[in-house]
Amino acid sequence: MKDGSFLGTPQRMVFGENDILLVDYTLKNGCKISISSDGPQPVPAELLGLGKGIYQVLAERKCMVDATKLQLQEHDHAGGLTLNVPQMLQQLDTVRACLEYQTGTCKSKSDATRGQCRCGLCVLSDCPDFAAQENGIQEVFTNYNLQHGTSHVCVFLPKFHPELNFSERCWAKMKSYLSTHTDFTLSGLRARVPIALGSENLPLATIRAALRQEVLGLLRSVRSRPRHDSCGRICPKKKCSLWTDKKCRRQDRTNDCRPNRRGYPL
Repeated sequence: MKDGSFLGTPQRMVFGENDILLVDYTLKNGCKISISSDGPQPVPAELLGLGKGIYQVLAERKCMVDATKLQLQEHDHAGGLTLNVPQMLQQLDTVRACLEYQTGTCKSKSDATRGQCRCGLCVLSDCPDFAAQENGIQEVFTNYNLQHGTSHVCVFLPKFHPELNFSERCWAKMKSYLSTHTDFTLSGLRARVPIALGSENLPLATIRAALRQEVLGLLRSVRSRPRHDSCGRICPKKKCSLWTDKKCRRQDRTNDCRPNRRGYPL
């Protein structure tokens, strides 16, 4: 698990020996470790090396804000600072308020309503270090480009469009071979799978052709395309509002408006 950074201070995402347990923690086996009534306590031995969890990370960040405020107030009383301490304290109060969360399930169904939900997941996702964090695949591309001086780009397929994935075409050819050379036994299926995935059934030229078709499909998907008359959303098959093709409906699995033969939404 990757470490974070908050207020210029690194923050580990796994429990260490010097950490303090600030919230109740539930293990994967269902056992719950509760903090004592006296307050926070050292991390138990069974939690060392485990992920802290959302609520523990947010609680530690609140403690960081409180410690920073206390240090500013002490230096201000000692007269050792020439900065605008009241303004800095006000900014820290704003940061502290942004870390407040509500327990319960996440209520954000889409990116448009994500800012309205105050669950722990959404609050932590809005933190700058988490918002700027790239996923693992993008980091592999970035590190490779820095090491070798290349400019490779990681392009993700659109959601709910498996027809743009070239591996689906390869799987289709493999399943076609198995369906035509079957003896309806499990042992026969296991014996024919290596042949179906071999170079005789799936040569390199076929895989490259499927990859070229995927690239062309991605290029077509980013261009301007006709939209439905009823809702204004993009039609995946470049058709008008009289959208009656079943294959076109099956490939579009988003929440787009789907007009029927008369043009009314289904």
